[in-house]
Amino acid sequence: MHSGDKYSIELPEGLFPMQFHLEYPRQGMALFWGDASFTDDFTGRFSIGEGGLAFSTLLSGYMEYSLSPFSGGKRKTPAVSVHPCALVFSGRDCEGSARMYAGDPYRFVSVTLSPSILEEILPSSDLPAACLDEMTKIRKGIHLYKMSKLSPPLRTVATQIIACPMDGMCRSLFIEGKVLEFLSLHINKITSKKDIGSVLTRSDIEKLHAARKILADNIFSPPCIHELSSLCGLNEFKLKKGFTGYFGNTVYGLLRKERMRHARALLRDSDTSVNIVANAVGYSNISHFIAAFRNEFGMTPGEILKNARRRVVRA
Repeated sequence: MHSGDKYSIELPEGLFPMQFHLEYPRQGMALFWGDASFTDDFTGRFSIGEGGLAFSTLLSGYMEYSLSPFSGGKRKTPAVSVHPCALVFSGRDCEGSARMYAGDPYRFVSVTLSPSILEEILPSSDLPAACLDEMTKIRKGIHLYKMSKLSPPLRTVATQIIACPMDGMCRSLFIEGKVLEFLSLHINKITSKKDIGSVLTRSDIEKLHAARKILADNIFSPPCIHELSSLCGLNEFKLKKGFTGYFGNTVYGLLRKERMRHARALLRDSDTSVNIVANAVGYSNISHFIAAFRNEFGMTPGEILKNARRRVVRA
């Protein structure tokens, strides 16, 4: 999928049903939404050219993206996991891969603005000057400024955008109004008092990623909050607030997510049983494990196991 030389997304042919839609409510503003269902995980390539500032909402599904090393650069960028949430990020002059997982339909709405449009629709007095300045400087790569829980109003507006049945001028009027409402809800989360104090520096974000990697590498013997704080170089308060505000989950919530991902890999890639996998990831009660797994992926462990065995038979 292409929009001039700005964006490129590689998608598999096997997605069904699949809808991806790109339109421009006004000059300097792009609306991109998608609604796709699939039975197998897949990895696709993406690239961002000119880029901009994106306000995005993932309604359902689960994705991981990672950037390719920059030309001549040595710095490695860790993979970022995205679950149903609200995101504010920028991107420019980069490419990488995105892995999407089978389960719930992958449904999202994203509005991308040029910095000049953001400053036009948002007076500087409504956003802390340092925050506005940081967000309007579109640097090379992908920079995540905010990840937060998906609020009911934001979910409603994003769903209305995807489900709009109108055509022609009526659709244009409806979509422009909903996009402005969508932006206002995102900006309200950034400007609320509890969020202004949680703006993270680039160093803070790097340390949060380091902490997350420590958890991912030690899912069966994780450090306590105090130990994790010392290992990554963030005080306990900023560590806990940073995980909630940036990753949209608590430290132990993300640890539980990593354990569920490990369980899914065992079910997909090994000849085992649900009981054995549950014990392997620390669940002595099989019912609790099944409930946690279904809550994470929208499918039961048994369904994952059956799909894996069908793939083996087909092969």
